[in-house]
Amino acid sequence: MQGDFALHHRVFATLNIESVPVKVSSDLESVDGLVIPGGES
Repeated sequence: MQGDFALHHRVFATLNIESVPVKVSSDLESVDGLVIPGGES
């Protein structure tokens, strides 16, 4: 796994944006968008 998922979650929380981890394809049914952290290297 790459990317600081916890940091993204905290930042969204400060903006009053609900975020949930997506680990399996069925998790996508409950989301409106997807942020994929990583790629910094």
